[in-house]
Amino acid sequence: MTTAILTALAAVLYFSSFAVSTFSKAKKSSLRISSALAFSGFAAHTAAIAARGILIGGIALSTSYDLLEFIIWGFVLIQLIGALFFKIGLVGIFSMLPAAILTALPLGCPLFLETMRNVQRASTSVATIHAILAVISYAFMIAGAAAAAMYIAQEKYLREKSHSASARLLPSLQKLDGTMKISLQTALISMAVSSIFGAIKAAQTDIDLPMSIKFAGATIILLAQISIFTATAAKKLGAKKLAFYEIALAALALLMLIPIELRTALMK
Repeated sequence: MTTAILTALAAVLYFSSFAVSTFSKAKKSSLRISSALAFSGFAAHTAAIAARGILIGGIALSTSYDLLEFIIWGFVLIQLIGALFFKIGLVGIFSMLPAAILTALPLGCPLFLETMRNVQRASTSVATIHAILAVISYAFMIAGAAAAAMYIAQEKYLREKSHSASARLLPSLQKLDGTMKISLQTALISMAVSSIFGAIKAAQTDIDLPMSIKFAGATIILLAQISIFTATAAKKLGAKKLAFYEIALAALALLMLIPIELRTALMK
């Protein structure tokens, strides 16, 4: 129950961060409040994950709920670090809404509370490394999509010669382009290494249909990452096209979480 309450609190704070930064008229003060709410939400989210880890005696990655929460936690961490690095306060607008929705998503499932009450055995070391690397890849894919959304917005502002506060506070197109590429590269490397550990784990177990579906989903993501990275390295994708591809990649990655949930359901 503690994990559920803290998770709900994190979702509320993330949404509040988005709402304040988007709808408040007092720009400078609202951005500070938005950032404070985002950091508070992250603190609550961290506490929820820690409480879950203490309950099972290890890193909680054995269920699809735990996996999703870890992915969003990593995504928010990347966004907060990026906001501090770029010295901007637009975290609330471009990342807190998806963070709030995805954080709250498991709470709407009837099986969530029952699953959180169960003390499940922590994963083996190989499986844990595989899962953590996959989480890192997912977090950077979603972070890349957030940077892509900022790139598209900034490109539009510059094209229209807008002098709005958002246009002035957004990072330059060059920085956002670099952020998208770094996010893509990190996500690809993490997913590739995760796949290696996944193959090692698979060699130690029997491959059933649900696991085959899971591996197929992971393969689709990895191939998509390789394709986009190769096209970008070959300079066949401009920054604006890359932005749309990164958003599509993040959407595909989230869609591919369904096979993981399917496997979890079929294993019960």
